Amino acid sequence: MIKRFFPIIVVFILLLPVFASPQSSSEENKSQRWEQMSPEEKQRIITNYEKWKSLRKEDQETLLKNYQRFKSLPPEERDQIKQTHQKFRELPPEKKQTILNNYQRWRQMDPEKREQFRRKYERWKTLPPERRKQLRREPSGGRNPP
Repeated sequence: MIKRFFPIIVVFILLLPVFASPQSSSEENKSQRWEQMSPEEKQRIITNYEKWKSLRKEDQETLLKNYQRFKSLPPEERDQIKQTHQKFRELPPEKKQTILNNYQRWRQMDPEKREQFRRKYERWKTLPPERRKQLRREPSGGRNPP
């Protein structure tokens, strides 16, 4: 599930502060919302806007499509993504980098290798917890479960 929505999570990280508040056609309402924001919220929006402006047009379009896809998800799935995002944000930087590196490796794998990995993972899930724990302690780190 997380793998499937990782690009959406990235979009969510970048654009949530910009799109989170309800849309209003009134400039006065927008101004009032801005004034009610904390300095941290304002700075986060400014920072994200600067990031947005620095993106190529194609990347902006992709992010907007992903954001629209996120908004079209059922509330339960959106909540799950938000929770996953929050957990990710709380990770130490080196753990985040490991996750991003693994995700990049996954995307670069050919379909055959991905399928092989999925099969191994399915076998791994069927192992009793004690056996998984034992395999994690082995030098291979449980990468080749029986």
